[in-house]
Amino acid sequence: MTERETSCLTLDVKAGESVKLAGGLITIEVCEKSGRTARLRVHAPRDVAIEKSSNSDEGDGPALAPCMS
Repeated sequence: MTERETSCLTLDVKAGESVKLAGGLITIEVCEKSGRTARLRVHAPRDVAIEKSSNSDEGDGPALAPCMS
């Protein structure tokens, strides 16, 4: 396995704002925020794998839900 060069960016976003990746091919939108939880909507081509990762073992519901927009 080869190592890939990576970068990191921290953003403060509000509900209704979005972040575009890969030249606009992937969009991550903050749908709503409540306390320490945010609901995100990811728009990406079907061949892009989207996985949820967590730092805890809490079962906070489904990792992925169908997009309703």
